[in-house]
Amino acid sequence: MGCNKYALLFILSLSMCVWGSYAQVDSVKKNSVSMDGKPWPVSRFSAHLGAFWAINTTQIGAGIDGRGYSVFSFENDLQMDRNTYSILFNFDTRLGKRNRINFSYYNIFRNTTVVLNKEIEFGEHTYPVDSESDIFLNTNIFRLSYGYSFVSNPQLELGALVGFHVMAFNMGFDLSGQTTDLSYNDRVKFTAPLPDIGFYGTYAFHDRWAASIELSSLYVKYKSFTGRLLNASLGAQYRLADHWEVDLGYTVFDVLIRLNRRDLSANFDWGYNGPFVNVAYKFGR
Repeated sequence: MGCNKYALLFILSLSMCVWGSYAQVDSVKKNSVSMDGKPWPVSRFSAHLGAFWAINTTQIGAGIDGRGYSVFSFENDLQMDRNTYSILFNFDTRLGKRNRINFSYYNIFRNTTVVLNKEIEFGEHTYPVDSESDIFLNTNIFRLSYGYSFVSNPQLELGALVGFHVMAFNMGFDLSGQTTDLSYNDRVKFTAPLPDIGFYGTYAFHDRWAASIELSSLYVKYKSFTGRLLNASLGAQYRLADHWEVDLGYTVFDVLIRLNRRDLSANFDWGYNGPFVNVAYKFGR
């Protein structure tokens, strides 16, 4: 998938960033102001609210009750805009010095009206060439993870995590009937929980600046279900005041889901990458 090349570039940049951070540890020790054994961005409670710009790549196919389907690209076959904006919510709490629980949620909604340039089988119907159709894709993503910090000192935190992404997909086709005598619509909904494991890190190289990384992935195949997930982010934090900070960064997300059930067969290959910004309120040490 096209998003994978961004993931490889991201991981390479991530490795260089980590190497550079370690190389400069001695020169920045005097700038760290945390006195409780953790980097200053690590608080007992933190709530983040922000937005991100996602550049999407999407290939989808779905058939109901044993009906076949065709795989089509939202961007190439349906001329859907690759760029979307979304609101992101994240809450993080620490249980002691080394235990972390994180919850996040965001939604990506995309829709378009297009005159089809190819025949598409979706749901229970076949949508013919030159028919005008209204198409939408609504994706709600919830994530819950637990992390344990193996390294925790006033400058650096490094840990491993295990979590779940729960993704609720709602896709629809509406044939408007303006260019043909046909008029019908199809709706496909399903929820897919995908576990992931990975690592995270925070490096406070100044009393107001810090850098953070996170990378998680997993592949699951069980009976009629196949799932693959890659989630990565690289960010910088700037402390505005004692309880407030601004986060800037870049994120990569790639997911593949294949279902082959009696009532629903589906192929969902979706990824995005893009920058994000959020404001965080933190309290408690």
